[in-house]
Amino acid sequence: MNPNKYIAAVMSVLVVCLSLVFTSSLATSAYPYTNSQNNNTQQMQRTSQQENIVNRNQQHNSNSQQSTVNTSYQGIGSNTIANMTSLLTLDGSGIVDNAGFLNTQQRSSVTSTLQKIGKEHGITMAVVTVSTINNQDPGKYANKLIDSYIKHGENGTIVFLQVRDQRQWYISTDKILKAKIDNQYGIEYISEYVVPLLKQGDYSGAYEMYATKTGELVFYYEKNGEPWTPQKDFSPESFGVAGLLAAFVGWLTRKGLISSMSNVTPNATADNYIDTNSFSVTKSNDQYMYQYVTVVPKPKNNNRGGGGITFNSSDGGHGGGGGRY
Repeated sequence: MNPNKYIAAVMSVLVVCLSLVFTSSLATSAYPYTNSQNNNTQQMQRTSQQENIVNRNQQHNSNSQQSTVNTSYQGIGSNTIANMTSLLTLDGSGIVDNAGFLNTQQRSSVTSTLQKIGKEHGITMAVVTVSTINNQDPGKYANKLIDSYIKHGENGTIVFLQVRDQRQWYISTDKILKAKIDNQYGIEYISEYVVPLLKQGDYSGAYEMYATKTGELVFYYEKNGEPWTPQKDFSPESFGVAGLLAAFVGWLTRKGLISSMSNVTPNATADNYIDTNSFSVTKSNDQYMYQYVTVVPKPKNNNRGGGGITFNSSDGGHGGGGGRY
């Protein structure tokens, strides 16, 4: 055997073995890199999926919150001051019917009236209804609404609060309107027209009447520079002139009647009118027989026809008054 061929064969075998070892080493060193890359890719995919889930949750929460705001504005909002949020906020004149007294058409009509009259006088006119205030003072509750949850008008702010479970109402004004609507007579004047409608269950009519009468009182102030009171409608001068005219007309009428009756002449005493021969009493006797006594209790009037202020929570920064219906 040729030694050179033998050496060549051995060298070929060694080259093949070294090639296999080298290839195996490259494959072994490549696996961790490939696995790591795959793991990183999978991790990035999982992170992206989690971010998508979070984004979807945030979007869902945002949609849910927006839906809650819209629903609450239509009548499912909080009923206590402690839990009030921006859901009760009114950006100008309008109504928040949390007690659900009105339907959509009535709510639209009332809102239109409030905004129209409010715009005419530059004031904010609000109506807020709630199912309960949990035995809180309705006046303080209404004052809190003005202070924190209703945008103030340039010329003043007024709110009408109605509580379903206690059948209470309260009108609160801010400091500006307190000077324009008399705290006693002005609120009483509004209630005389509003409360009868509340008793009848005509709530939309009551809210629109509240807006109308408030507008009248504000217009009176704008025209005369002072709030309306009943005394302002009474003029002593006019009363005196009317009295004199009535007395003069009465005197002329009496004189004319007397002068037209020719058979009437003055008489000095009443004795001249007595006919002494027309009646003669010969015997008199009074005998008591019996009597019937019937006692009928006087009915109590628990249903006042008009308004009536029974409680007041006015202070230095608020005016107003309220009662029950």
